[in-house]
Amino acid sequence: VSAESAPLVVVVADAQALHQTEDAVEVAATFIGLLSTLQGAQRFVFVGGDDPSRQVGPFSASDPDYDDSRARILTLLGTVDEQSAPLVGLLLEAQAVLSREQGAPGSEVYVITGDSAETDFGQLAIQLSPLVGRFDEFGWTINGVELPNASSESVLFLEGLASESAGRVIDLSGRNALMDVADSILGRVGRGSLSALGRRDLDPSELMSSAISIVPGTSETTIILFRDETVGEMQLSNPLGFGVSAFDQSKFQIVETPHAIIWRLIDPEPGNWRVDVSGMQGGVSVWRHTANDYSLALIANEPVPLNEPVAILAYVQRGDQPVNLEDVRMYANITIPEGSRVTLEMMDDGIGSDAVEGDGSFTLTLPPLLAEGEYQVELELDWLTYNHRISSLTSFSTSIFPVLLVAAVDFEELQPG
Repeated sequence: VSAESAPLVVVVADAQALHQTEDAVEVAATFIGLLSTLQGAQRFVFVGGDDPSRQVGPFSASDPDYDDSRARILTLLGTVDEQSAPLVGLLLEAQAVLSREQGAPGSEVYVITGDSAETDFGQLAIQLSPLVGRFDEFGWTINGVELPNASSESVLFLEGLASESAGRVIDLSGRNALMDVADSILGRVGRGSLSALGRRDLDPSELMSSAISIVPGTSETTIILFRDETVGEMQLSNPLGFGVSAFDQSKFQIVETPHAIIWRLIDPEPGNWRVDVSGMQGGVSVWRHTANDYSLALIANEPVPLNEPVAILAYVQRGDQPVNLEDVRMYANITIPEGSRVTLEMMDDGIGSDAVEGDGSFTLTLPPLLAEGEYQVELELDWLTYNHRISSLTSFSTSIFPVLLVAAVDFEELQPG
């Protein structure tokens, strides 16, 4: 698919309404930061402010001037006057952007609005209905963003807006709502999910440290710190104790929003990293997502025969090349056709079915299998010196092999010829 016909994400923000809702601007800015940063090369456009035509973008988190684009968005979010464009005008501009940029089916629009004394949500829904129908005709989805303390009227409006174009409503009202958004984004783009590193309710005099163990073969690590309040200090340090400000800037990206700080590390140095927090008040939590270039492969001569011991072999690969790692253990979590599960360690010790010790090939002699069918196997690799593991799903099949029956025959009656 060419860049000109790729899906586009457009964020529409009703700045005037946001400024009439407590903490709405800060939460909206954090949501936009998560949405754009965690999707890498996805193209974004921001529409908001007093003049709908003054949009920001298209841009992506991988652009060299990504920080400049975010700064312009924050300026538009923070500026409001009586001439701020109404939501109808903003959505009309969003449609124009999608048409001009040739947004492919699957493009999304996120509508962020707050409660305003001047807004009649019932009348607004009637005004927007024909426009929303045109979005649906092109396969463009409209999603609503529900802010904390939103009124029932604004929530119903967003739900109606989303349902007309097969969209959804993202609820930002819960304490873990922003973390759930980040986790959902990573899952939708096929990058897995977040894992918790630490969570505390802090007083300004308290300190908090979270260790991040990064294993060899890690191509990218994303660390996200969520915070209730915007004051305080935080520092990410590498295994040698140097702060992130001393790193090669081609290897990392820092995105700071009011309620979340995101560090993206490219090909990070293996070892124990650390996040230190001080001077913060309220809830603070640290989360991690890691992408590793290693995968696990299984070799089994299929179909595996029933009722006799059989050896299977597994190894680690980077791309399509086998690699030999030190200080690791390999396990096979095997689920039989009936559903029960057993965990067995695979060995690289040169004993039994393992031919050569320490060659990176892990073997396991299966006990005689009794059930015919498909056996699901989750291979799991654990590092002994790091708090980390990777896994891969695979399978093998079993079958009843033909049996040759031999019977004694009386040869006395046989005649030559």
